[in-house]
Amino acid sequence: TSQIFQTKHLRGLEEVLSCEDKFGAVVRREVMPGLDLLPAGLSPTGATEKIASIKFTEFLNDLRTVYDFIILDTPPLVPPPDAALIASRADISIVVASYNQTKMDSLTKAMDTLWDMNQRHIFAILNKVDGMGDYIYVVPQSPRAGRVIGKSVST
Repeated sequence: TSQIFQTKHLRGLEEVLSCEDKFGAVVRREVMPGLDLLPAGLSPTGATEKIASIKFTEFLNDLRTVYDFIILDTPPLVPPPDAALIASRADISIVVASYNQTKMDSLTKAMDTLWDMNQRHIFAILNKVDGMGDYIYVVPQSPRAGRVIGKSVST
């Protein structure tokens, strides 16, 4: 996300949670039609503690009163704890895996982590699949059952 929207060195969530900036001062409005973007911020120092805080939960609750959808882009779910903490506060989780790149054991650990957190709205996207369209989305039907519904999509 930071590469696409060029937000790597911009103030954002970190500064909002540290009370250094107000949300309105750091949010990037309409980076695409209908899409506002809040960068991660300048310093990851203490990020895990801030994400685990009640302030982060309250901030998300405030955003839910303003936005129809809130998308939280995180680092990989395994091993850092930040993504799991964020997922525990999300309404749904989307796991993105790259064909012939993401290791099956990492993907299994990520999915198990989400199931263990009682996250029951989990979707997966498999990208970089040659000859199958731009990506494939997968919806697990039940925890660890190995049954999925899938669809190939070209854009």
